[in-house]
Amino acid sequence: MKENSKTHQSRPHRPDFNELTQRISFVDVLGHYNLLEPMNRKGDQLRGVCPIHQGAENRNSLSVNTVRNCFKCFSCGSQGNILDFVAAMESCGKYRAGCLLEEWFPAPASGGDTGARGQRVQEKKSGLDGGKQGVANNNEGVGKDSYVQQKSSHSEVNPPLTFLLKNLETNHPYLLERVKAETIERFGLGVCSRGLMNGRVVVPVHNERGELVAYVGRWPGDDFPKGEGKYKLPPAFKKGYVLFNLHRAIEAVRKGEPLILVEGFFDVFRLYELGYPNAVALMGSSLTKEQEDLLKSVLTSSSRVALMFDNDSAGTTCLRDVAGRLSAWCFVKVVNLQEGITQPDQLQKKIEIF
Repeated sequence: MKENSKTHQSRPHRPDFNELTQRISFVDVLGHYNLLEPMNRKGDQLRGVCPIHQGAENRNSLSVNTVRNCFKCFSCGSQGNILDFVAAMESCGKYRAGCLLEEWFPAPASGGDTGARGQRVQEKKSGLDGGKQGVANNNEGVGKDSYVQQKSSHSEVNPPLTFLLKNLETNHPYLLERVKAETIERFGLGVCSRGLMNGRVVVPVHNERGELVAYVGRWPGDDFPKGEGKYKLPPAFKKGYVLFNLHRAIEAVRKGEPLILVEGFFDVFRLYELGYPNAVALMGSSLTKEQEDLLKSVLTSSSRVALMFDNDSAGTTCLRDVAGRLSAWCFVKVVNLQEGITQPDQLQKKIEIF
């Protein structure tokens, strides 16, 4: 019997739940909700405050297994995979949760194991041996301009924006208290008054080629809206593929200056004000495989990298991981902060880097 094409075309789209749970990692989902940074990592487990419920017993009640790609809250009893988590966060069914995940994390156009399973395998291999294995292939026969010549697939993940945020408030008290007017102008900072980033300080983020790929919003203070985090990222933006300020720091590195690696935006701003234009931020407390590849495309075996991370548990864990991985192929120095200072953005004067 001949198929009724009209009826066939009218069938509603149904998300492939199995494909979504295999391709998208829980780390990506937590990052979308700005929940990843405050969580504590121990092996394959992430622990933190459960965003699904409220209560005094909420501290560290949420447990996420990054290998099994599932979660459980030992307080409110919520559990499941990324679909269940999004459904609980958005107060919707799994169908709607699947549609949202498709919208936030579009499937790659070409093949390759880029999903959650592939990412978890990379996490297992991201130690010292994994770093050594990739050095020869990435640096052999590579000149100092290789970062321009290499065709990066990262632009497909974070395509350049086709718009600019305008009419930003550059004299907001929060900004003026933390950074200088020159810094505000250089980095294009300002408070947005509309849209997704309404009420937040927006930080323009560029890829290594200087293309604007995102605006990240920082709430001006610690009393951020209920259900939201200190930082807000655009839904489709994957920060693990970008190193903040790398496109500017490249010039200093090419002149023989060391690359200073820090965690956050305001660390970069403060170091710039102290005379270090060569600071680059992870935008968090972990170095992804993609970020390490970016560093390999810019640095050589004779390059110097200074690690200046926060003096807390997350910063210490990050320091051990990054130092072990980078020291396999370049010169690394750990910079200790002055007594009484817990993070680089609190520095008041220059300190010895190398």
